[in-house]
Amino acid sequence: MVEQVYWDDVSEGMEIPPFKRGPLGLPLIIKFSSSVENFEKLHQDNKWCIEHGYSDVLINGPVKNAMLSVMLTNWMGEEGFLKKLGCQHRAMDYPGHTLVASGKVTKKYVNDGLGYVDLDVKVENQKGEISCPGTATVILPIRGGKPVPTVFAGPR
Repeated sequence: MVEQVYWDDVSEGMEIPPFKRGPLGLPLIIKFSSSVENFEKLHQDNKWCIEHGYSDVLINGPVKNAMLSVMLTNWMGEEGFLKKLGCQHRAMDYPGHTLVASGKVTKKYVNDGLGYVDLDVKVENQKGEISCPGTATVILPIRGGKPVPTVFAGPR
């Protein structure tokens, strides 16, 4: 079980614990692609990929999204809430790559009695290339404050 992080203990510039996976093999890439119903040859067929100018099949984007989400939810604890996560897929990663999701606090503030934390997040491969930069907002409990809701109203 992860120790609960409180808004009070977070500071701007603080790095959160990274989440590492790899080296990622083709069976895992195919398994993940299938689980999100992405049956594109780009993620499964090495011969097709080489014929179309790629060096191998590609690790698909939702793997990176999932790594960012796991990293954030592992860090924020059960009483936290992942309010927003957005990222861009800017570089290709291949079988054999090791990926590391990491994040850094850029801002913390209170809104309506809740402790918000904004972060810059990224997925980086073993070459040091940032293949998936993004941003996130989590809500953390404030010591002595009201509990973080498990449901929020949708966008207007």
